[in-house]
Amino acid sequence: MKKWFAAAVILLCFATSSGAAERESLLFLTQDFPPFTYAVDGVPSGPGVEIVKTVCTEQGVDCDVRILPWPRAQMLLRRGQADALFFIGKTYERARWMRFSSAVVRTEYGFFQRKDSPLAMQESGPQALKGKVVGVYGPSNTSNTLDLLCRELDGDFFIDMTPDDEEAFKKLAWGRIDAVFSNRDVGVALMGKLHLGNLEYAAKYEDVDYYIGYTRSPERAVTVDRFDRALGAMIESGRVEAILKRFFLQ
Repeated sequence: MKKWFAAAVILLCFATSSGAAERESLLFLTQDFPPFTYAVDGVPSGPGVEIVKTVCTEQGVDCDVRILPWPRAQMLLRRGQADALFFIGKTYERARWMRFSSAVVRTEYGFFQRKDSPLAMQESGPQALKGKVVGVYGPSNTSNTLDLLCRELDGDFFIDMTPDDEEAFKKLAWGRIDAVFSNRDVGVALMGKLHLGNLEYAAKYEDVDYYIGYTRSPERAVTVDRFDRALGAMIESGRVEAILKRFFLQ
Protein backbone atom coordinates (compact mmCIF):
# COMPACT_ATOMS: atom_id res chain seq x y z
CA MET A 1 0.00 0.00 0.00
CA LYS A 2 2.81 2.38 0.94
CA LYS A 3 4.65 1.58 -2.29
CA TRP A 4 1.50 2.27 -4.31
CA PHE A 5 0.96 5.59 -2.51
CA ALA A 6 4.56 6.66 -3.08
CA ALA A 7 4.33 5.83 -6.77
CA ALA A 8 1.11 7.83 -7.06
CA VAL A 9 2.71 10.84 -5.40
CA ILE A 10 5.71 10.65 -7.74
CA LEU A 11 3.40 10.41 -10.77
CA LEU A 12 1.33 13.37 -9.57
CA CYS A 13 4.44 15.50 -8.99
CA PHE A 14 5.75 14.61 -12.44
CA ALA A 15 2.47 15.54 -14.10
CA THR A 16 2.30 18.84 -12.20
CA SER A 17 5.86 19.82 -13.04
CA SER A 18 5.36 18.84 -16.70
CA GLY A 19 2.22 20.97 -16.91
CA ALA A 20 4.07 23.93 -15.41
CA ALA A 21 6.90 23.53 -17.89
CA GLU A 22 4.49 23.48 -20.82
CA ARG A 23 2.51 26.57 -19.73
CA GLU A 24 2.45 29.04 -22.60
CA SER A 25 3.71 32.60 -22.32
CA LEU A 26 3.58 35.73 -24.47
CA LEU A 27 5.51 39.00 -24.31
CA PHE A 28 3.42 42.08 -25.20
CA LEU A 29 5.07 45.47 -25.71
CA THR A 30 3.34 48.84 -25.70
CA GLN A 31 4.20 52.49 -25.17
CA ASP A 32 3.12 55.28 -22.84
CA PHE A 33 0.06 56.17 -24.90
CA PRO A 34 -2.73 57.53 -22.69
CA PRO A 35 -5.66 57.04 -22.64
CA PHE A 36 -5.02 53.61 -24.21
CA THR A 37 -1.95 52.45 -22.27
CA TYR A 38 0.03 54.06 -19.45
CA ALA A 39 1.82 53.26 -16.20
CA VAL A 40 0.31 53.61 -12.73
CA ASP A 41 3.02 53.40 -10.05
CA GLY A 42 5.21 51.69 -12.62
CA VAL A 43 2.59 49.07 -13.52
CA PRO A 44 1.28 48.93 -17.13
CA SER A 45 -2.38 49.95 -17.04
CA GLY A 46 -5.25 51.22 -19.16
CA PRO A 47 -7.90 49.61 -21.36
CA GLY A 48 -5.35 48.07 -23.75
CA VAL A 49 -3.58 46.27 -20.92
CA GLU A 50 -6.90 45.15 -19.42
CA ILE A 51 -8.02 43.64 -22.74
CA VAL A 52 -4.75 41.76 -23.25
CA LYS A 53 -4.61 40.46 -19.68
CA THR A 54 -8.25 39.35 -19.75
CA VAL A 55 -7.65 37.20 -22.84
CA CYS A 56 -4.45 35.77 -21.36
CA THR A 57 -6.09 34.89 -18.04
CA GLU A 58 -9.02 33.14 -19.69
CA GLN A 59 -6.68 31.21 -22.02
CA GLY A 60 -4.30 30.20 -19.25
CA VAL A 61 -1.39 32.01 -20.88
CA ASP A 62 1.28 33.86 -18.91
CA CYS A 63 1.43 37.34 -20.43
CA ASP A 64 4.16 39.83 -19.66
CA VAL A 65 3.22 43.41 -20.63
CA ARG A 66 5.98 46.02 -20.77
CA ILE A 67 5.93 49.72 -21.60
CA LEU A 68 8.93 50.73 -23.72
CA PRO A 69 9.91 53.58 -26.04
CA TRP A 70 8.00 52.88 -29.25
CA PRO A 71 11.02 52.58 -31.61
CA ARG A 72 12.61 50.01 -29.26
CA ALA A 73 9.34 48.06 -28.95
CA GLN A 74 9.03 47.79 -32.73
CA MET A 75 12.68 46.79 -33.07
CA LEU A 76 12.25 43.93 -30.57
CA LEU A 77 9.22 42.59 -32.44
CA ARG A 78 11.11 42.76 -35.73
CA ARG A 79 13.93 40.73 -34.17
CA GLY A 80 11.56 38.09 -32.85
CA GLN A 81 12.29 39.05 -29.23
CA ALA A 82 8.65 39.86 -28.47
CA ASP A 83 5.31 38.37 -29.49
CA ALA A 84 3.03 41.38 -29.98
CA LEU A 85 2.67 45.16 -29.96
CA PHE A 86 -0.43 47.16 -29.05
CA PHE A 87 -2.09 49.40 -30.07
CA ILE A 88 -0.82 50.02 -33.58
CA GLY A 89 -2.17 51.30 -36.87
CA LYS A 90 -2.19 48.97 -39.87
CA THR A 91 0.04 49.94 -42.77
CA TYR A 92 1.39 48.13 -45.83
CA GLU A 93 4.98 48.49 -44.60
CA ARG A 94 4.19 47.05 -41.17
CA ALA A 95 2.29 44.14 -42.71
CA ARG A 96 5.60 42.94 -44.17
CA TRP A 97 6.96 42.09 -40.72
CA MET A 98 3.92 41.65 -38.49
CA ARG A 99 0.36 40.37 -38.78
CA PHE A 100 -2.68 42.02 -37.30
CA SER A 101 -5.61 41.19 -35.08
CA SER A 102 -9.12 42.34 -35.83
CA ALA A 103 -9.62 46.05 -35.15
CA VAL A 104 -9.77 46.56 -31.39
CA VAL A 105 -10.23 50.33 -30.98
CA ARG A 106 -11.71 52.99 -33.24
CA THR A 107 -10.62 56.58 -32.82
CA GLU A 108 -9.82 59.43 -35.20
CA TYR A 109 -7.03 61.69 -36.38
CA GLY A 110 -7.68 65.39 -36.35
CA PHE A 111 -6.36 68.88 -35.71
CA PHE A 112 -5.99 70.86 -32.50
CA GLN A 113 -5.76 74.64 -32.35
CA ARG A 114 -5.42 77.51 -29.88
CA LYS A 115 -8.72 78.99 -28.81
CA ASP A 116 -7.48 82.50 -29.51
CA SER A 117 -6.27 81.57 -33.02
CA PRO A 118 -8.94 79.39 -34.64
CA LEU A 119 -8.14 78.01 -38.10
CA ALA A 120 -11.66 77.95 -39.56
CA MET A 121 -11.23 74.27 -40.37
CA GLN A 122 -14.91 73.52 -39.94
CA GLU A 123 -15.65 75.85 -42.84
CA SER A 124 -12.57 75.40 -45.05
CA GLY A 125 -11.23 71.95 -44.12
CA PRO A 126 -7.49 71.31 -44.62
CA GLN A 127 -7.28 74.35 -46.93
CA ALA A 128 -7.30 76.42 -43.72
CA LEU A 129 -3.78 75.14 -43.04
CA LYS A 130 -2.26 77.05 -45.97
CA GLY A 131 0.97 78.69 -44.84
CA LYS A 132 0.64 77.29 -41.32
CA VAL A 133 3.05 75.17 -39.25
CA VAL A 134 1.51 71.90 -38.02
CA GLY A 135 3.11 69.85 -35.25
CA VAL A 136 2.97 66.06 -35.16
CA TYR A 137 4.65 63.23 -33.27
CA GLY A 138 6.89 61.10 -35.46
CA PRO A 139 8.09 59.16 -37.19
CA SER A 140 4.74 57.49 -36.74
CA ASN A 141 1.61 56.45 -38.59
CA THR A 142 0.21 59.86 -37.60
CA SER A 143 3.09 61.76 -39.17
CA ASN A 144 2.90 59.60 -42.32
CA THR A 145 -0.79 60.48 -42.66
CA LEU A 146 -0.06 64.18 -42.26
CA ASP A 147 2.76 63.98 -44.80
CA LEU A 148 0.40 62.45 -47.37
CA LEU A 149 -2.10 65.24 -46.77
CA CYS A 150 0.62 67.85 -47.21
CA ARG A 151 1.60 66.31 -50.54
CA GLU A 152 -2.02 66.26 -51.69
CA LEU A 153 -2.16 69.99 -50.96
CA ASP A 154 1.10 70.57 -52.86
CA GLY A 155 3.03 71.42 -49.71
CA ASP A 156 0.74 74.27 -48.69
CA PHE A 157 1.66 73.92 -45.01
CA PHE A 158 4.79 73.06 -43.02
CA ILE A 159 5.28 70.03 -40.77
CA ASP A 160 7.09 70.32 -37.44
CA MET A 161 7.85 66.75 -36.28
CA THR A 162 8.57 66.18 -32.58
CA PRO A 163 9.84 63.09 -30.70
CA ASP A 164 6.67 62.89 -28.59
CA ASP A 165 3.13 64.22 -28.48
CA GLU A 166 3.70 66.33 -25.37
CA GLU A 167 6.28 68.56 -27.03
CA ALA A 168 3.97 69.24 -29.98
CA PHE A 169 1.08 70.26 -27.72
CA LYS A 170 3.32 72.46 -25.57
CA LYS A 171 4.60 74.22 -28.69
CA LEU A 172 1.02 74.88 -29.75
CA ALA A 173 0.05 76.21 -26.33
CA TRP A 174 3.08 78.54 -26.36
CA GLY A 175 2.21 79.85 -29.83
CA ARG A 176 5.30 78.44 -31.55
CA ILE A 177 3.24 76.47 -34.09
CA ASP A 178 -0.26 76.94 -35.51
CA ALA A 179 -1.85 73.50 -35.07
CA VAL A 180 -1.21 69.92 -33.98
CA PHE A 181 -2.26 66.82 -35.89
CA SER A 182 -2.91 63.98 -33.48
CA ASN A 183 -5.12 61.17 -32.35
CA ARG A 184 -8.15 62.90 -30.84
CA ASP A 185 -8.27 60.82 -27.65
CA VAL A 186 -4.53 61.16 -27.07
CA GLY A 187 -4.74 64.92 -27.55
CA VAL A 188 -7.65 65.36 -25.16
CA ALA A 189 -5.83 63.27 -22.54
CA LEU A 190 -2.67 65.35 -22.96
CA MET A 191 -4.52 68.66 -22.65
CA GLY A 192 -5.87 67.46 -19.33
CA LYS A 193 -2.54 66.11 -18.10
CA LEU A 194 -0.61 69.25 -19.06
CA HIS A 195 -3.41 71.67 -18.07
CA LEU A 196 -3.48 73.27 -21.52
CA GLY A 197 -6.74 75.14 -21.20
CA ASN A 198 -6.00 77.40 -24.15
CA LEU A 199 -6.24 74.52 -26.67
CA GLU A 200 -9.21 72.79 -28.28
CA TYR A 201 -10.02 70.11 -30.83
CA ALA A 202 -10.60 71.87 -34.15
CA ALA A 203 -11.72 69.24 -36.67
CA LYS A 204 -11.69 65.56 -37.54
CA TYR A 205 -9.60 64.41 -40.50
CA GLU A 206 -10.27 60.67 -40.68
CA ASP A 207 -11.26 57.61 -38.66
CA VAL A 208 -8.48 55.27 -37.63
CA ASP A 209 -8.55 51.75 -36.20
CA TYR A 210 -5.96 50.34 -33.84
CA TYR A 211 -4.89 46.71 -33.73
CA ILE A 212 -2.62 44.29 -31.95
CA GLY A 213 0.37 43.48 -34.16
CA TYR A 214 1.83 39.97 -33.85
CA THR A 215 5.20 38.49 -34.66
CA ARG A 216 5.47 36.45 -37.85
CA SER A 217 7.80 33.96 -36.16
CA PRO A 218 6.64 30.40 -37.06
CA GLU A 219 7.83 29.14 -33.67
CA ARG A 220 5.30 31.38 -31.89
CA ALA A 221 2.41 30.84 -34.31
CA VAL A 222 0.41 28.30 -32.28
CA THR A 223 0.33 30.35 -29.07
CA VAL A 224 -0.25 33.63 -30.91
CA ASP A 225 -3.07 32.13 -33.01
CA ARG A 226 -4.82 30.83 -29.90
CA PHE A 227 -4.64 34.26 -28.30
CA ASP A 228 -5.91 35.94 -31.47
CA ARG A 229 -8.90 33.60 -31.78
CA ALA A 230 -9.86 34.31 -28.18
CA LEU A 231 -9.46 38.06 -28.74
CA GLY A 232 -11.68 37.85 -31.83
CA ALA A 233 -14.38 36.05 -29.86
CA MET A 234 -14.14 38.68 -27.13
CA ILE A 235 -14.57 41.46 -29.70
CA GLU A 236 -17.56 39.73 -31.33
CA SER A 237 -19.27 39.19 -27.97
CA GLY A 238 -19.07 42.90 -27.11
CA ARG A 239 -16.83 42.37 -24.10
CA VAL A 240 -14.00 44.46 -25.56
CA GLU A 241 -16.45 47.28 -26.27
CA ALA A 242 -17.64 47.11 -22.65
CA ILE A 243 -14.08 47.56 -21.38
CA LEU A 244 -13.47 50.50 -23.73
CA LYS A 245 -16.71 52.20 -22.72
CA ARG A 246 -15.57 52.27 -19.11
CA PHE A 247 -12.67 54.41 -20.34
CA PHE A 248 -14.94 56.51 -22.61
CA LEU A 249 -13.46 54.95 -25.76
CA GLN A 250 -14.95 53.09 -28.72
